[in-house]
Amino acid sequence: MGINRLFYQFPIGSDFVATVGGRFRQDNMLPLWPTAYSSDPVLAFFVHNGTNGTYSVNLGSGAGI
Repeated sequence: MGINRLFYQFPIGSDFVATVGGRFRQDNMLPLWPTAYSSDPVLAFFVHNGTNGTYSVNLGSGAGI
């Protein structure tokens, strides 16, 4: 057993959110789902619009606004 995700998000003003951490996914920083389709397994091909490398579930450390 181990830590799945470890990150901290905090607001910067009313329009921005900062994220920093030692272990989080790219989609933890992306505040939208990049498709018009639901996450239904039948439509899984369309969920990431064919950009699985862009909106992947890779874990890592980093920071972003």
